[in-house]
Amino acid sequence: CVAFDIALLVYYSSRSFYRFVYHDGVLEGLDDRVKQRLIKATQRICTDYGLQYILSLIDSDIPKNIEGIDYQFPSDAVCLNLNDRDDRGKLFMRSF
Repeated sequence: CVAFDIALLVYYSSRSFYRFVYHDGVLEGLDDRVKQRLIKATQRICTDYGLQYILSLIDSDIPKNIEGIDYQFPSDAVCLNLNDRDDRGKLFMRSF
């Protein structure tokens, strides 16, 4: 699904077409090495073609390196960290 969606965006990147894609839970159940390769590949492709890749995931899906340290996303790549501690961590800054 990820490869297909990104391939479409790359193909149409020189035309009037969407420039973003959103996936939820795409890293669930993958090996950490595969997760890291997928993240790096999508970052490279998006940079090369002017695309935006939106990914949502939970803490346990963040890949770890050999030392067991969480993968560090570039600070400019993270738009929003959501949490359920209080309303500031909610998507629309409030509970419904």
